[in-house]
Amino acid sequence: MRELVENVLDMSRIEAGVLRVSPEPAQVHPVIERVLTVLQPKLAGRSVEVVLPREMPDVLIDADRIQQVLANLVDNAAKYSPAGSPIHIGVTVGQDHLVIHVRDHGPGISPEHAQHIFDRFYRINDARIRTTGGIGLGLAISRGLIEAHGGRLWLDSEVEHGSTFSFSLPCIHIAPADDEQPEPIESIGTA
Repeated sequence: MRELVENVLDMSRIEAGVLRVSPEPAQVHPVIERVLTVLQPKLAGRSVEVVLPREMPDVLIDADRIQQVLANLVDNAAKYSPAGSPIHIGVTVGQDHLVIHVRDHGPGISPEHAQHIFDRFYRINDARIRTTGGIGLGLAISRGLIEAHGGRLWLDSEVEHGSTFSFSLPCIHIAPADDEQPEPIESIGTA
């Protein structure tokens, strides 16, 4: 009941444009580790593959809110995919952003549902998929939280082949001090 009330309050804040996040420089791998620890009982008997790049930039995030988003996506992947099927969590780094992906091997989401999946209170009315509780706020709140961080949340899905939810977060770029010169990535010879 408490979670339901908190979700309704979060959704109200997002819609009113008053949702507050408290971002600080952080790495995402500790957030991923916390999510997997918290969700361990729900993930029992299911493998979770995590693929991280060797080097990841800091991002400016409210770690608790990003944990909330990632926990929702991983929990959904566990709920909507067959027992025993793996869940994949990956991170890719772009030039100015970092992207976290959560992929499942569930039934996938058809295009007519995918266009509404982030709407508040939206639930897919399909007996094969809709076997769990919930009121349809998790993805709408997750999108609002990611947008409050200056990122975006999106879905790639194919019916019968699973879904991948991804979200981007802006990277922190620290300029070198005036007396520091960055090391060149590649040396180009001159004639």
